[in-house]
Amino acid sequence: MIDFELDAAQVELQTGARRVFDEAGGLALARELLESGRGASPELWRTMTDLDWVGLAVPEAYGGSGGGMLDLLAISLETGRAAVASPLIPSSVVAASVLSLAAPSDPAVATLLGRLAAGAAIVVPAHVEAAGIWDDAGVETRLDRTGPRTMLEGTKLVVPFADRAERLLVSARDGAGISLVLVDPTAAGVTVTPVDNLAGLPLFAVELHAVDVSAADLVGAPGDGWSLLAPAMARGAVLRAAEIAGAGEHMLELAVEYATQRNQFGKAIGSYQAVQYLCTDIGIEAHLTSLLARRAAWLIDTGRQYERAVAAAKLYAARAAAHMARQAHEVFAGAGFMMEHDLHLLTRHAKHWEHDLGDVRHHGDALVDVLASEIS
Repeated sequence: MIDFELDAAQVELQTGARRVFDEAGGLALARELLESGRGASPELWRTMTDLDWVGLAVPEAYGGSGGGMLDLLAISLETGRAAVASPLIPSSVVAASVLSLAAPSDPAVATLLGRLAAGAAIVVPAHVEAAGIWDDAGVETRLDRTGPRTMLEGTKLVVPFADRAERLLVSARDGAGISLVLVDPTAAGVTVTPVDNLAGLPLFAVELHAVDVSAADLVGAPGDGWSLLAPAMARGAVLRAAEIAGAGEHMLELAVEYATQRNQFGKAIGSYQAVQYLCTDIGIEAHLTSLLARRAAWLIDTGRQYERAVAAAKLYAARAAAHMARQAHEVFAGAGFMMEHDLHLLTRHAKHWEHDLGDVRHHGDALVDVLASEIS
């Protein structure tokens, strides 16, 4: 039997993260950011930087603390609970993982990775395009090497924090396959446009028109982009699953509190079996989502095969995100749909996390592919 519970240090990290987010305002801060259109709090990001959370996924050789996925998962449970919008997953995990793989053979990448680990730079992936596909088949952006200049041409969607990133990590197709390019979002030919979204998160469309690319801008060898990006996004997907688990646990707390206080026909609605079933569904989904995410994180940390576990964790989490929100709204009836209600806020964020870094279809297909390869 394998114990996937967090160890004492990770529990302490989770407890500290909850305290930090509660002191910052918790869901009240998330609501203020949504209503004001700010999207994210620079002050909270500075606090997370000061606590060295942004360097957890970076090896010590490049200025990070060389933490593991379970350490990041402990924090992600709490970012989910408090609906925190930050570059932690896209920059400090996904981009940092790609740069860590490329850094040994590229001094410029190593320098950028060190700045990322110190919180001095934000680097975010720009991968998804109009097809909405998270694998390499969805990449239509072109890296044209046929002329006197190497140029990027294409459009990326739902790019997080593109407005405050120092570099965008752009996936593009060339003659060698998929390559990764670091792009300055203020460079000539780059247009960054905010994208409206339910959660009010800082998401952007990035248009790339005849953007000049030098050899120094390439991350890794030409054509090796997907081999660098896929494992990095897998790590991010596990942490998105953890955020969904954290949000679900908070939804359960809200639902149970309401069910014990709201009276109908002379007694608390929580005394009715139908309401108890709704709360039980939320609890089961949150627990299983957390368990699957912890298992995937543990496999990554211990160097084992993780592809099946990652696909299962994010697939289950994506389904659970919708189911937990639906059951919680059943408990609250119409009250939970009010903009001022915390459940409404958690639902908005959970809907984004459900689709980010691979939705039900993406991870369902990935799980089938892994299972088929194991029996072939």
